[in-house]
Parts: sequence; structure tokens; C-alpha cells
Amino acid sequence: MADDLDHTPAARPPPGRESNFDNPESRAYQLVIVIAICLALVVLFTSTRICTRFRINRSFGADDWITIIATIFAIAYSGLILHLLHEPGGGILGIHLWDVSIPKLMAYTKGSLADSILIRITNTLVKVGLLALYLRLFNIISHVRTMVWVGMFAVISYCIAFVITDLVACVPRSDEAGGWVDPKLLARCNAIVPDFITAGAWFNVFTDFYILMIPLHMIPKLGLSRNRQIGVALIFLTGLLQVQILTPGDDHLT
Repeated sequence: MADDLDHTPAARPPPGRESNFDNPESRAYQLVIVIAICLALVVLFTSTRICTRFRINRSFGADDWITIIATIFAIAYSGLILHLLHEPGGGILGIHLWDVSIPKLMAYTKGSLADSILIRITNTLVKVGLLALYLRLFNIISHVRTMVWVGMFAVISYCIAFVITDLVACVPRSDEAGGWVDPKLLARCNAIVPDFITAGAWFNVFTDFYILMIPLHMIPKLGLSRNRQIGVALIFLTGLLQVQILTPGDDHLT
């Protein structure tokens, strides 16, 4: 039975194609390149920030610690993705589903759940870190404090709701004998999580712009020249780049 499953594809190949379990076509190298570039930028940005805070400002705040934690989570997430890749980790990411055997799909679903949860936590930490930075910079302005706390409440609440929903929907229950590929589990997970991920994508877009607007709407009130206003705006806009680099995707295969 086990041998049969080892040679049973997780999906039927399209007409004219055959399953290839030994040497499947792979695009995993593309993601390896993306991860390498993004992690290099993450380490560069975080190191520059930490060195600046220690050597020049000689101070360290909650936003700095959150940034360090977010970076650690981003590195852990990247490591998980590398493990799930066909190459180098021997997983199934990067190859066609018809080139994946049932046992490999079963092994991947556990990692897929971890992927889904870890990326959400990482994304939330990055945004909370930016909001904590704004709280430190604009703490004396009451309406900015309110905007920051509202933003923190929103992103943390969504993260908690997403993680709980993911665990409830996509972890096999005691009566599901098929485990991680039980039809009832797959049906339940596919009925709930994709819509939640889609909602999360829109939520990310909204919160990204919300977080950016907090400092940007204050720039005209700083009394700076136009060129300096543009320079300050560009500095804050790097926050959007940080979010996109640290959290390049939100995927969940079931």
C-alpha cells in the first residue's frame, strides 16, 4: 500500500504530460534567488538601524527590539520556505503537483500550515515595529497616538484571528483517519482559509497605506523646505519596502 502511494501523484497530469517523481521540472531556484536577495537587504537594513541607534543615538527602544524580533522571524520563515522547496530541502514547492506523490503532499501540508502562520506573525511584527517607531517619534501628538494604537489593535487582532482560524480549520481532528490529507480536513480548510487569505491580502494593502499615512500627513506641518519634505517622505516610504521584503508572500496549499 505504501509503495502504491509513493507512485500515486497528488494531481492528475494534464493531457500529454506524465508524472515524474525522480527528476521533476522545478522552478525552485527562482525562489532561492528571491530569498537570498531579500534576506541580504533585511540584514543590511536591520544592521544599519541597530548600529545607528547604538553608536549615534545611544538609545534603544521598543520599536528596535520589535524590529530585531521581526527580522529573526523573517529569517526563520525563509528557512522554512527553503526546507519546503524541492531543492534545496526536498519538499514540493517549485514543482508541478502531478510530480508530487501522496506521501510528500502529506508531509508538506504540515509545513504549509506553519508557513501560513509564520508569515502572518512576521507581517504583524513588522507593522507593529513601524507603529512603535511612530509612537516614539510623534508621541506628543494626541491624534497620532490614537492612530498608532488603532493600527496596532487592528493588525494584532487580525493576526490572532487568522492564526486561530488556520489552526481550527487546517489541523486534523481525532475522527479524521486520513490525517493531513483526510478529505474532510481538506474540504474544511479549503472552504475557509482561501477566503481568509484573500481578505488578508486586502487587509495588508489597507494597513500598509494606513501605516504610511501616519508620518506622511505630518510632514507638511514640520516647516521644512520642499526638497527636505520629499527627502523625509522617501525615508518613511522605505517602511513599505521593509514590509514587502520581510513578507514577500502569503501562501497556503491544502
